[in-house]
Amino acid sequence: MVSTATRARGRPRAGDPAEISEIALALFVDRGYSATTMAEIADAAGVSLPTLFRYFPSKAALFWYGMEDSARLFREACARQPSGVQLVDAVFGAYVEMLHASTIRLPIIKLRVAIVTQGVEAADAAWLRFEEWSRMVADFVADRRGLPPKSLEADLQADVVGGMIWSALWSALSAWAASEEPDPGPALADVRRHVTVSG
Repeated sequence: MVSTATRARGRPRAGDPAEISEIALALFVDRGYSATTMAEIADAAGVSLPTLFRYFPSKAALFWYGMEDSARLFREACARQPSGVQLVDAVFGAYVEMLHASTIRLPIIKLRVAIVTQGVEAADAAWLRFEEWSRMVADFVADRRGLPPKSLEADLQADVVGGMIWSALWSALSAWAASEEPDPGPALADVRRHVTVSG
């Protein structure tokens, strides 16, 4: 994590959006999501406010930078799950694989989850992403169970089961974010023991 206190004024390396996003996350943790302004983020990152807005049109865009890559890795990990693996274990396994895909992913995800659990505005910013991930899990459930497309009953089944599994994952992530544990494995394993879904 880049220290905002020691960051020199001036352009970040090649205007690195990932570095700017990390600086913003550190500020959100220190000051709160709602209380942190785009001007403060620009100042801490050593970029002008117009430059910051050119990279990121909103705090939510800063907050979620790189999540498309995480979503892609999760979908790919789901696709690799063997057909004999129990449904919940397959989703949890795919999520853990995504988390460990790079050395920087874990601390950034932990920061994001901690920020979301801090307050209402951050949680509001997270809701659409939460729905996207729930939808990815529901799509995996539908595929794994061979549910027919465009069927109300099948869609409902996939949505309910997928939402339940994603909610369990989110509960584990929330517990992990509130802990000193560097790895989410223990929290995921604890939550996994309480989830029973056939298939």
